[in-house]
Amino acid sequence: MDAKGLGKFFDSAWNAYRDLLVFDLMHHRDLFGILVGQVQRRFQHPVSFLDLACGDSDPARMVLGKVPVREYVGVDLAAGPLELARANLQPFGIPAEFFAQDFLEFLGETKREFDLILISYSIHHLGTFKKKEVFRLAKEKLSPQGIFVIIDGMRLAGQGRDAWLVQCFQYMEKRSEGKIPATFQVVKKHMGEADFPEEGVGYEAMGREAGFKESRLIHHDPASTFGVYLAGNGRDL
Repeated sequence: MDAKGLGKFFDSAWNAYRDLLVFDLMHHRDLFGILVGQVQRRFQHPVSFLDLACGDSDPARMVLGKVPVREYVGVDLAAGPLELARANLQPFGIPAEFFAQDFLEFLGETKREFDLILISYSIHHLGTFKKKEVFRLAKEKLSPQGIFVIIDGMRLAGQGRDAWLVQCFQYMEKRSEGKIPATFQVVKKHMGEADFPEEGVGYEAMGREAGFKESRLIHHDPASTFGVYLAGNGRDL
């Protein structure tokens, strides 16, 4: 599925994706908590935050409520969720900009630097070559002590895509306790068509290839397959 198709899908099926957040089926709370801890330890100043494939920016509120942010930039192809994002971030009173654009194109075009570049639950839509482009461009657009973070499902070492799809989907379905069967019809079809995650160790290799000084999985759950990857050029904490 190309970028335009993904944008249309999330515009039309945003309520299904919201169900995954509401029931915490992809561990947003725990994984964004890990991100918050990293930001708190690494930065002594308010950060500039680039949120790629931000959707409605609801997960980002877990960061904004706990760390000082001087500016927020959200990028997403789906225009509908971006309108929700504006409303979600308004109570924080920080400068916020939103771009209805392919995040890879945005990274290639922007001249700005950011302390935190995040892509959550979205890089798996790209092929390996384009994932490497995200790493290369993210490194260019990071401030000297900035960090690039991926929160997503990641294949276990030696695990093929088909096995990952079965494990990830079954894990989320069991965690939902049968409460959202219609959502899973939509999610299962989408995952089969559009989800192509790398192995977790593959992201580490991509970070090293892009030239990051620090490139490591800081969390990878073998049951759910969801994890947190971090890259940067500063001090390894």
